Amino acid sequence: MQSPQIPRSLIDKLIGEGATSDESFRGYRKLGGNISADIWQRVWGEVENELSLGAIETGKPLNRIPQAEDILPMTTKRASGYLQQVQVIMTEANGEALTKTFSISTRQLVSRANAIRKAMQIMEEANETGTATEKYPDREVKLAVYGGTYEMNPI
Repeated sequence: MQSPQIPRSLIDKLIGEGATSDESFRGYRKLGGNISADIWQRVWGEVENELSLGAIETGKPLNRIPQAEDILPMTTKRASGYLQQVQVIMTEANGEALTKTFSISTRQLVSRANAIRKAMQIMEEANETGTATEKYPDREVKLAVYGGTYEMNPI
């Protein structure tokens, strides 16, 4: 039996389009989706909560570890621990801006600043050791923003 895949990004998109949970779940199942209605509802609620609390990190001190009230639940297939997200904003040589999100998975939380440093380190290492398609020589980092903290809870 195939293990269930949690369609978090699909749910995010459906909510953004104004779809309802029940209607979306029925469509998901018709297309072969195999998670239960309970898990669907739990993840739907987590994504709605995440979207409504999008500014939760605004004004939080970078040198501190996120506190319990800053941490959102994330239902996962197997992963446990914490996921700390960082958005890196860059420009290409032609001036076009783009964003890359880094998800830092840890067993213990680190400060927001340390998560940002880790994301920047990962990006720098990819540029130095990556293949030609992975390198971004014409991209300049403009800003890195701490995006949020999640506690991963396996089903």
